[in-house]
Amino acid sequence: MNSIITITLMLLISSQSYASNSCDIFSDRVTEIIHKQNEAMKGRLICRGDNRYHSNSVEVAFYSIEGACYDRDPKEGCGNHHEQYMVAIIDNKEYPPIKVGGKFLYAVDKIISVKDGIIELGSLEYSDSDGMCCPSVEVSHFYEINKEKIEKIESTLRLMWIKFIGMVRG
Repeated sequence: MNSIITITLMLLISSQSYASNSCDIFSDRVTEIIHKQNEAMKGRLICRGDNRYHSNSVEVAFYSIEGACYDRDPKEGCGNHHEQYMVAIIDNKEYPPIKVGGKFLYAVDKIISVKDGIIELGSLEYSDSDGMCCPSVEVSHFYEINKEKIEKIESTLRLMWIKFIGMVRG
């Protein structure tokens, strides 16, 4: 009986330490942006080390906030919904967080590339036969880095145009 209680406690402690991940795997500036957003949303922060792209002048990171309470008291319980966000610092300019995925939408899985003003994220979307826990269709989503913010590119034609301009500028 004691061994069952010990194992249960160990599992609870390890899951809590993962759920309260502080995102210290990112730079101090990105971590500060993420923590400010999480404090405002009153959620649980989840970060993984593979959710980051970093080069000389570019850092892009995505992370999840689970069970956001917003204006409600967290003691009341806020559910298990989660949303994924992306934040970037490019050429020393901070770009505010943008929602890039979440439960019942799609799950961002990785940063594929950051090139020519475009961020490509690998995601899993839901097929008609998928359970709500487990999207299975691999797709890419593209985001444009402009002067003020990062925006999702919804149009294939727009994506092609941005790539073409990037090639011309060389």
